[in-house]
Amino acid sequence: MCPDRSLFTDLQPLPCPVSITLGDQRNIQATHSGSIKMRVTINGAQQALTMGRVLYVPRLGFSLISVHALMAQGWAVTFTDDKCLITQGS
Repeated sequence: MCPDRSLFTDLQPLPCPVSITLGDQRNIQATHSGSIKMRVTINGAQQALTMGRVLYVPRLGFSLISVHALMAQGWAVTFTDDKCLITQGS
């Protein structure tokens, strides 16, 4: 989920807004879906990565990434004391 419209390379309206409940029980809505480009470090080198099926949520305070969605797409996610490592699953 991302609140920054300028990060999307394509953006399509959702047939119906998607309701999202935040940790403080407030509800906000996703209005569009699309792809965003991110800069990531792979083997020490900066590269562009496109992530699809990202919800555009204008009232969200920060971008959020779903560990469950990453793993469902074949990525492996490992947490350590001070970082999160996302790698291609085997």
